[in-house]
Amino acid sequence: MVIVSLIASTTYFLLSPLSDAQSELLARTTPTIFDVLIAFFGGLAGIVANSRKSQPFTVISGVAIATALMPPLCTAGYGLASGQWNYFLGAFYLFFINSFFIALATFIIVRFLHFPQKQYLDLRKKKIVKRFITIFAIIVIVPSVFMAFNVVRETAFNNQAISYINALQESPYFDEVQIINHSREYTRDKQTITISLVGKELTPEQIESLQKKLLDFNLQDTKLIVRQTGGALDVTMQADVLEKIISKKDAIIEHKDSTIDQLKDKIELLQQHSGVYSQVAKEIAVQYPNIESVSMANMIYTNTKTMIVDTLPTLFITWDTPLSEEQTVQLNNWLKVRLEIDTLKIIQ
Repeated sequence: MVIVSLIASTTYFLLSPLSDAQSELLARTTPTIFDVLIAFFGGLAGIVANSRKSQPFTVISGVAIATALMPPLCTAGYGLASGQWNYFLGAFYLFFINSFFIALATFIIVRFLHFPQKQYLDLRKKKIVKRFITIFAIIVIVPSVFMAFNVVRETAFNNQAISYINALQESPYFDEVQIINHSREYTRDKQTITISLVGKELTPEQIESLQKKLLDFNLQDTKLIVRQTGGALDVTMQADVLEKIISKKDAIIEHKDSTIDQLKDKIELLQQHSGVYSQVAKEIAVQYPNIESVSMANMIYTNTKTMIVDTLPTLFITWDTPLSEEQTVQLNNWLKVRLEIDTLKIIQ
C-alpha cells in the first residue's frame, strides 16, 4: 500500500502542471514533536474505537488514521517528482512517525485491555523486544524535538522581524525614504533581514543606528542588510514608489487634520464654558456681595477605598464672611438650574 501510494502521488506530480509547493505540502516536510503527539493520540482513539462492537466507530477511526498517513506519502511523492530530496525525507519521516506511534498506541491499549497475546517462551527475548521498542521510540522522537525547537525559534524570529520592519517605517529616517521590498532569512547559524530602499540615501551612521535598533526586538544575532536604490528606476517602479510615498504623506496629513479638528472643538468648548462661567461670576457677585472670588472647573475625584473615579463640576469660593448653610444650599440649587447640570460640589 505504501509503494502504490508513492507511485500514484509521484506520477500525479510528474504529470500535473501544478508544480509549486503550497502550504498543505510544506506543512508536512518538517515534522515536529507535536506530530508525534498527534499520531500517538490518534492511535489511541483508533484502537479504542476498534475495540468497540459498533461498526461506525471502526469506520471513523479508519478514516482518521488514513488522513494521518496518506498526506505525508503524497508529499513524499511530490518530493520524488520534483527532485527535492529534503521534501521527500521530511515527509517520509512524518509518515514513519505517524505509523510507528499509531502502532505503539495500539500496542499499549491492547495490553491495557488484556487482549489475548502471544506468550514468549524465552523471557530474555521478551525483554530484548521491549528494550528495542523503547530505544526505537526514543530514536524516532529525538529529531522531531530538535525540529520543533527550530520551528518555534524561526516563528519567533519572523514575528519579531515583521515588528521591526513596521517600526522602521515610523522612524524619522524614513520620511524621505521608502521601503520597496524586504526579506527574512533564518537558519540555525545565521539570521538576516534585508531591506531595499528608494529615496534619500541613508548615511552610514543612520544604518548603524538601525542595526542597533534590532536589540529592541530581541534580534541581537540578526544581521541587517540595507540595499539603497539610486535614481535608475523604470517608470512603473517610479510610479509605484511615488504612489506609496504620497499615500504615506496623505495618511500623515489626515491624522494631523483630525488632531487639529479635535483641538479646535476642545478650544471652542472651553471658550463657551469661559463665557458662561464669566456671566455666572457676575451674577454671583450681585446676589452674594460677601463672596470675593469664584473659580469653576470639572474636577476628577477618586474614592481611595473603592477606587471609583468620577468627574464633578466644582465651585471654589472665597469670602469676607462665610455663607450660611441656607445660602450655600440656595447657591447650589441655583447653579444647577443656571448651568443645567445634575451635580455640583461647592468648596469654600
